[in-house]
Amino acid sequence: MLKPAFQIEVQNIPDEDLLQCRLLVEVNAHSFTYTLLNQRNMGPLVVKYYQLDQVKDGRLTETLREILQSDPLLKRPVKETLLVYNFPESSLIPEPVFSMETNREIIDTLHGNLQKGLILTEKIPWWELFNVYRISPDLHQLLQQTFTAGKYWHYYSLLLKSFKMFDSSSQEDCIKVIFYSDKMVALVIKKGKVHLMQYAQDRETIAMSQVL
Repeated sequence: MLKPAFQIEVQNIPDEDLLQCRLLVEVNAHSFTYTLLNQRNMGPLVVKYYQLDQVKDGRLTETLREILQSDPLLKRPVKETLLVYNFPESSLIPEPVFSMETNREIIDTLHGNLQKGLILTEKIPWWELFNVYRISPDLHQLLQQTFTAGKYWHYYSLLLKSFKMFDSSSQEDCIKVIFYSDKMVALVIKKGKVHLMQYAQDRETIAMSQVL
């Protein structure tokens, strides 16, 4: 059974405290992370990080299934659950040219068509942009079954949302870079507009979400 590579956990959390908590889950190809946040004082009760680098191709969903089934805390009720997909097969589409009929064609053109995944779409709050991205249908089904009341977002959408919430009032030009152990994600804002959302890994830069 896969053990967390990093873990902070308050023991014996009572049910009444859990019902005041938000569960934040992030999934990507190399890690599974979740934080249990007490919304009363905005303090974390649990933080767990699972490293998935050793997972063989095609085994991601089954590995996550094992983690979800073996962690009793993930089976207990909480106030709210937010699940974040952080996969690079994503594209930002300006609202004036957005069309549901072309979503799969755009993703297949930009990221290849070898993977016949599930295409999801979300309108990014406060931006005239849609985020179109591809997810493994088996993975999405597993998370839907586990977190039946969960809300789903793509990481890039939340990054843009947070810019509007915390940064846009003070600056129109901005570069944000988020570093992971295996990659980095960069966001470039110029004159209040998105010029680039880019994913880089292993010294090789791969443009994954540029505005068309």
